[in-house]
Amino acid sequence: MGLSKGAQFPVDALTKFGVEGEKAVIFFFGQDDAPSCSKQIAAFDAQFATFAYANIRVLGVRSNAFALTRYPVKSGSSKLSFALDEDDAVRKQIDIKADMFGFLGGRETYVVDAAGKVAAVHNAQLDVDSHVQFALTAIKAL
Repeated sequence: MGLSKGAQFPVDALTKFGVEGEKAVIFFFGQDDAPSCSKQIAAFDAQFATFAYANIRVLGVRSNAFALTRYPVKSGSSKLSFALDEDDAVRKQIDIKADMFGFLGGRETYVVDAAGKVAAVHNAQLDVDSHVQFALTAIKAL
């Protein structure tokens, strides 16, 4: 697992992702057209209003192993935001381990406060629904 609760999320990564100085849920996922990733994105999208009401940015981060197709990276999105982690630079920086014998990028969700401190971390490759429920619970402490 990458960063632990109480650690500082790298400021350069928060800046790169456009969430520096904001409370955020940052979820790392694999490829946008995989059924499990699409399901996770749809689940976060379905709860968008809850996060927005709590003034929490939700950001999906993926590697550049595959092009974003279904949910392309675009600035100014009124719903979820997405970022591309070129060459998995941030994944490496925060030590997110690959799953399934290295075939799948790690699926981790971080909840960070406005100062970039990690308030909670969740890692579950196969239980994609748990990431949204985890985040909804964790933001109550922010």
